[in-house]
Amino acid sequence: MGLTEDILSEVDTKPIDDIRIGIKYTGVIVDNRVGVGRTIYDQCETPLKVGNLIGTKAADLICSEKTIEASIGCAAINAQLTPGGKIDKGNIFERIIKMAEDFKTIGVVGRFPFVNKITGNVYVFEKNPIPGCLPASKADELLPKCDLVVITGSAFVNKSLEHLLEISGGYTMVIGPSTPLSAVLFEFGADLLAGIHCENRSVLDVVGQGGGTRDFSRMVDNIIMEKR
Repeated sequence: MGLTEDILSEVDTKPIDDIRIGIKYTGVIVDNRVGVGRTIYDQCETPLKVGNLIGTKAADLICSEKTIEASIGCAAINAQLTPGGKIDKGNIFERIIKMAEDFKTIGVVGRFPFVNKITGNVYVFEKNPIPGCLPASKADELLPKCDLVVITGSAFVNKSLEHLLEISGGYTMVIGPSTPLSAVLFEFGADLLAGIHCENRSVLDVVGQGGGTRDFSRMVDNIIMEKR
């Protein structure tokens, strides 16, 4: 089985009780727990079950070719995962900035605000490149050469995470609210996971009104899981 299938085997895939699809994030409630996933969509995309998404399950959506449905599926999975193993709480950005001092070459998949605070040789890869970033297509060539790799959890939504973990050549982190806090990722090459755990239903109101990470940060626990 692949990464997605292995993660699905860890959850009950209970039906979604409530949902908000925001500009930045999608939030759902499953069995009184909140899950979040990055909203990724093509402007021409419409969920196949629009108007009937409540009651669907993570397994119905995460494997969809429609990224908007995969965003919902990611959020539904995250609502059902319970972090385990070696767990810490804290600001992952601060940890990365400090750790980066000990690594020669750093690869970052996704444009994070901490990037400007890292000195040294840093490659930043983006699917929709902006100034200072490399196209995602360059990751296959350069990511295996990096000593420290940071991958956005959004890669789980667009189905590139398993490949990125496979080609990563250094100490590898998967971070962000979309990150599934599952030890399965360690089996596929991750060394550290940083995501969120939330039971505050108000997060749905925030994401539904276009809010992002900073807007719901006080409503969630920032969880860091490390490979044993």
